Amino acid sequence: MEEQSSGSKQVSDSINNLNDITQKVKTSSTDISNLSQSILDETSNLNKITGEITTAINEIASGSEQINLAVNNINSLTYENKVKEIGDVDAKIKELEHKIMKEKPNLSEYTRLSMLYIFKGQYKKAEDLLVGVKAKMAR
Repeated sequence: MEEQSSGSKQVSDSINNLNDITQKVKTSSTDISNLSQSILDETSNLNKITGEITTAINEIASGSEQINLAVNNINSLTYENKVKEIGDVDAKIKELEHKIMKEKPNLSEYTRLSMLYIFKGQYKKAEDLLVGVKAKMAR
């Protein structure tokens, strides 16, 4: 009977041990499930934030394009206004060139002619004119 009692005790201890292990596995499994849910929640939040950042970047890019269009429009209007103000640029250039050849021009006429050259994109001509005037004035 002692052996039977001892065997029953071992079986009972083994069952209790098995129950403890089963409970630990169950608890660990619940913990893993909760952590997995936390990871899924954080991943979802990260995706949401990434989407918001992407939207913001696209809005910035769109705004930048609109600013560029506005600046180009302003530049175009400025050019058109300058042309209206000056009149026929080529005719003004020829008039000032002729005046400089025939008369003794003043500094403002040289400056005006160089600005017209620059306006037309003839930077080298403007530079050469001003370098020549500077050389004349140095004499």
